[in-house]
Amino acid sequence: MLTLVHGENQVSSRLYLDRFKKGLDCQVVEGKSLTYYDLELLRAPNFLGAVQTIIVENPKIEILENLKDITDASLVIWYNKKLDKIPLKGAWKILEFRPTGGKALFNFLDSFFTKNLKQVYINLPLLKQSNTPYELIAPSLNKQVLSLLSYKESKVGFSPFQLRKFMDFDKFWSRSELISLLRRLLELDYRVKSGRLDQDLALHSFILGTIGKS
Repeated sequence: MLTLVHGENQVSSRLYLDRFKKGLDCQVVEGKSLTYYDLELLRAPNFLGAVQTIIVENPKIEILENLKDITDASLVIWYNKKLDKIPLKGAWKILEFRPTGGKALFNFLDSFFTKNLKQVYINLPLLKQSNTPYELIAPSLNKQVLSLLSYKESKVGFSPFQLRKFMDFDKFWSRSELISLLRRLLELDYRVKSGRLDQDLALHSFILGTIGKS
């Protein structure tokens, strides 16, 4: 797998990177002083023949020129800014994380957790228009489920705003439904990360499979 992650939205790109690393044997390398030769050594199999996923942060742009034609590596390049010119091609997956409209995401989450399917499908196109990536939507759903589960156990530690919000959400979800929702989110994440489903199709399928039956 060859992936370049860049863009002005560092929060989203970092979130994507953190989720990507989970469960993987990977090595994170600071790229500012890294040479192409250093990178080739890192990419080489270890004495057991195993190959790690290498994540390089902010390498020199010149290194990308040397990487543009490779097809057989497990390599992720991450930049904390937007790149205007990207010399990579072919097998490379390019992900740009742009500034997002936070309001669109909040509205989507509100409609989802109140099981308002009609409003969910009004908010989905607005998410797309605000350039909110799937890599931010899925973790936000997951975080909200975990917070709502915590709320069911204890009302302590939440702000007044959160308490009002979760009091509303709580009417729509039982504890067993929330646990089932976590499993569905894990399945969604696996299907998208493994390339089995397009992100948009996977999200639509997830929504219909959870609140479409309500």
